Amino acid sequence: MELCERVRQVLDGWGRFKHGPRSLWVEADDLEVSAEVLAADELSCSLEKLQVARHGDAAWGEAELKARAERVAKRVTYLLEHVGPIELDRERGIALLRSVPPEKRDAQTLYYELLLSAAGRLALVRYRVTSGEPGRVQVPCNLTRETLEKLVRDLAEVAA
Repeated sequence: MELCERVRQVLDGWGRFKHGPRSLWVEADDLEVSAEVLAADELSCSLEKLQVARHGDAAWGEAELKARAERVAKRVTYLLEHVGPIELDRERGIALLRSVPPEKRDAQTLYYELLLSAAGRLALVRYRVTSGEPGRVQVPCNLTRETLEKLVRDLAEVAA
């Protein structure tokens, strides 16, 4: 069974809820998906964080990490903003992708951040920065269930 089908089964089993979080964890073949689900119904879900990871010890080299980050940017075009590569940390083996451009609302900026590690782990979160306030605040990723399934499928393809 495909990862996105297992995610669908877990969400279907939970039914409608709005007082999360609930921990979602599924695996298939050499891949796993985990998420903190804050709320869900028949059409959508609200996630604190989504992670897709492959099992195994093999690490990608710099060129492969960069190529996979670019693949994420080309495949994941259906979120509120497009994500694109921002930085490649060669020492830590991590590629950083963010919303390009981020969403601007009055004094707030919202953006997705996706970290891709050379070990084959992808983590997606959403942040809000408010002008005049220090730092950033993590906010929920609100997705239709169809978008979540597509996102899981695309991130799993990159991680594999």
